[in-house]
Amino acid sequence: MFKLKDILLLLLILTLTIGLVLVSKWTNGIVIFDDLSKTINKQIIYQAITLSGTSIFLFVLWWFKRPEFLEYFKKGNISADIILNLYLE
Repeated sequence: MFKLKDILLLLLILTLTIGLVLVSKWTNGIVIFDDLSKTINKQIIYQAITLSGTSIFLFVLWWFKRPEFLEYFKKGNISADIILNLYLE
């Protein structure tokens, strides 16, 4: 069935997705730079938090799903032939 690691990763993904909405609401009134608009200030904070969260999430994926992570993010061959898979049945 499902492994405990898979369930925990799914819960982490759901938590981080819901957290994006909460962070967006939380960053509404914060002002870092007085000469910028509230929207720009919000985006600066929001994007910094999402970048940090994404970095942590990628580290967690690397830790728990290392073979899949390395396969997905490996360096490719830029001059490789294009293989077309046509599924005509």
